[in-house]
Amino acid sequence: RKEIRKMPAAEQRRFVEALRKCMENRSGPGTSEYFRLAGYHGWPSDFCQHGQETFPGWHRGYLCDLEQALIKADIALGNDGNLGLPYWDWTELEVNGEVMPKVIRDNFADLPAGLVDPREAGELGTQ
Repeated sequence: RKEIRKMPAAEQRRFVEALRKCMENRSGPGTSEYFRLAGYHGWPSDFCQHGQETFPGWHRGYLCDLEQALIKADIALGNDGNLGLPYWDWTELEVNGEVMPKVIRDNFADLPAGLVDPREAGELGTQ
């Protein structure tokens, strides 16, 4: 895996494109691969494994599933699927003048329009 702030710009763009592809709804709000994966994190029921003793195993499986979705999206975009889920090492305060990864701030400041129906998303739909 690569630290996202240390990745070349082309690799950062490829990751963003794959993640956006995962966010594409197939047939209306809440039908994207991203929405399915967000369900692991508690969307829309506002439940999450963070803080539970089962967190380590749950999170490992979640990240593997997310990475597989990104690989499939990368292939659907015409690439070779040689894409890994980057990480953000928040213990390394600043990298290349960035604290919060700029590529994330620039591309995901808000949820994409139509990703979810806010009326069905509980508290998460208002954040």
